[in-house]
Amino acid sequence: MIKPAFVIYGAGSDIIAPMFDHFADSDFICLVNRSKPDHLKGVILETGSDDFESEFKSALSDFAKDRVLVYLNAAVYQKDELFIAHSKGDIEQMVRVGITQALIVTQIVLGEMVKRRKGRVINLSSFRARAPAKGAAVYAAIKSFGNTFFSAVGLEYGRFDITSNSIAIGFAESKLLDRLEAQKLSEFKKSVAKNKFLPQEEFLGAIEYIVNSKYFNASVIDLNGGLGLLE
Repeated sequence: MIKPAFVIYGAGSDIIAPMFDHFADSDFICLVNRSKPDHLKGVILETGSDDFESEFKSALSDFAKDRVLVYLNAAVYQKDELFIAHSKGDIEQMVRVGITQALIVTQIVLGEMVKRRKGRVINLSSFRARAPAKGAAVYAAIKSFGNTFFSAVGLEYGRFDITSNSIAIGFAESKLLDRLEAQKLSEFKKSVAKNKFLPQEEFLGAIEYIVNSKYFNASVIDLNGGLGLLE
């Protein structure tokens, strides 16, 4: 079994929170925009800092040399409204968090992985990348971009024993779902063949599989329990 050391971009996400206990013996570098919830561990860096890139490179250079570097891209900024209602600032923020900053972070991490001749890249995607919906046009497009980009990373760097894959999750327990009405939650649950939302252990198991596999690469895991059509 591989002993991982995690770099997590978007570490403030509540979907990511169980990882810190599950991989309790691992080291972490947590990259956040502003939110710093209590579940964070290890080195915490703000991506909006003027010195972020230099601070990140410095923290990464000496980070857990005896472990396999695992980079998890989980950052997202989402506005649930029709596209024409998005402000210019909203669009710029969604693109900055989901694409521009993600590319910068990935480039820095890949440089360190190439030096070490080993690494695992995991992109946290969504079923919306393949099934867009009203009010989620930009979100869906950014997730689709991520699937394509991170698969291409796997093709480029597989020869360095660096794999890159995406996990496209369905409905998972999160603050986003907590804001929905009970009827809507029931409809979402009924749309899943398993008739339940994503269990934490299934998500963590998918992370473990990618981390420990030497061959699985440039792919997307659809971890949605079997989703049918949604209104």
